[in-house]
Amino acid sequence: MRTWLRAFNGILRSGFRVQGSGQSRPEPPAPNPEQERPEVFLVGALRRAFTLVELVIVIAIVGILAAIAIPRFIDIRTEAHVSQRDGIVGSVRAGVLTTAAKNQVAGGSGTFPPNLEATWNGIVGGTLEDDGTVCTTKACFELVIPGGYLDSSWTQTTSTTYTFDNPLSATGDKTYTYTAANGTFN
Repeated sequence: MRTWLRAFNGILRSGFRVQGSGQSRPEPPAPNPEQERPEVFLVGALRRAFTLVELVIVIAIVGILAAIAIPRFIDIRTEAHVSQRDGIVGSVRAGVLTTAAKNQVAGGSGTFPPNLEATWNGIVGGTLEDDGTVCTTKACFELVIPGGYLDSSWTQTTSTTYTFDNPLSATGDKTYTYTAANGTFN
């Protein structure tokens, strides 16, 4: 402890003038090279340390960034389910057009299939299930998506109506109706 106090006093005294005398204080004696120099260590430690103000500013900036970022990460799962829904809807719409094109090439009757499930004009699909069938027990969209689509978020409410139920929140819940007259799925 005494070594530290001596080093600190030496730092404070070096280079200061005595008030009122107009003279400089004499330089402290030259250190013995074989002796340890604690004041050098102390000066280096003071230069490498952060002040309390700097630490408080950094903590405040990190807190502000966290307040902005955390709500964004909370909503990311809901957005993922909505994106998944939109992807399936896009696949169904493309499948309706592909099925209609296959039908025209084969010379079948009608322009668009009557539903999105059952085999139509020789184009293999599945079977039309009862209303209210959840798409985990039986695949949905079997005619327009090869192999159908299994997901508990989708329910076939009627032969041409499907409901998407977002498992995380009511945001993104939507009902889609297939119209065979023009092949739309909205």
